[in-house]
Amino acid sequence: IIKPIIVRKNNVKSFFTADKQSGCVPLTVQFFNQSENNLFVSWSFDDGNGSAALNPIHTFTKSGIYRLKQFVSNGCGFDTSSYAITVLPAPTVSFKVLSDTLCRGKQVKFQNTTLNAGALTWYFGNGDSSIITNPTYTYSNPGRYAVTLKAVSNTSGCYNTFADTVEIYQ
Repeated sequence: IIKPIIVRKNNVKSFFTADKQSGCVPLTVQFFNQSENNLFVSWSFDDGNGSAALNPIHTFTKSGIYRLKQFVSNGCGFDTSSYAITVLPAPTVSFKVLSDTLCRGKQVKFQNTTLNAGALTWYFGNGDSSIITNPTYTYSNPGRYAVTLKAVSNTSGCYNTFADTVEIYQ
C-alpha cells in the first residue's frame, strides 16, 4: 500500500494586534490576527474566556491587567504570542435621598455614597445640575424626576453613572 504524506514546514508564526492597549471598564477590544502559515487560531483572554474566531472582539468586565494569548498551528508546528491589556477601574457610583418629605418647594437632600471618585456632577432631571458633593435641591414643580450622578475616578480618570427617580408631590 502506498499512501501520500503531506509534509509541512514548521514555520508557523503567531502575531496579533489590538485596537486598544488600555481603557476603562467595561472595555471592548478588537483583536487582529496577523499570524503566518497557520491553519488554526485560538485565543485566551485571561479572564476565563477564549475564542476560535480569526479576529475576535472581547469585552472585559472587570478591572485588571490581562495577558492575552494567541495560539496558532498548521498541523505540524505551533506558536504562541501574548499581549497585555490594562482595564482601568471606574468608580462605584451611588447616592441616597435623605429627605422624608418630597414636596414641591421643599429642599431635597442628596447624600453621595460613591467610592473612588474625584469630580462629581449631579443632574436633577429638569435641566439643572450641581457639582456639590452632597447637594440640596428644591423642585418647583411636582412630578417624577430622573436624578443622575456622574462620577470620575480620582485615580484612573474613568467615569460611571448612577440614576434613581424621585417623585415630588404637590
